[in-house]
Amino acid sequence: MKALEKTLISTLLLFVVYSCAPTTPRMTTKEIMQTWIGSHQSELIRQWGAYTRTIDDGAGGKILIWEEHFTKSSTTTPFTLFGTTYYSHSGGGSGVRYRDVFINKDGVITNIKWGKR
Repeated sequence: MKALEKTLISTLLLFVVYSCAPTTPRMTTKEIMQTWIGSHQSELIRQWGAYTRTIDDGAGGKILIWEEHFTKSSTTTPFTLFGTTYYSHSGGGSGVRYRDVFINKDGVITNIKWGKR
């Protein structure tokens, strides 16, 4: 019985110690994107894969564009009010997630924008 008690106490102690341990902070999307500034476009393409399209930036460089179309499903939630059932609809829709990467004439990344259109 003593061995079982020691095992349980040790396990509990390990659980408490690890649950209170500080976590490593995660980088934000902005911080991750900023790490690419100054890199060559070839490295970015190697990491992200082929871009969807490209356009001229009007200043001798170009903008590489990665786009992903998405559709969000909607949800319908019933609720009853004074004996009558009503339905609430939320969510749904579609759009495009994008990453626009600005490249100078030397192939170096100067800016990155991202979001949904």
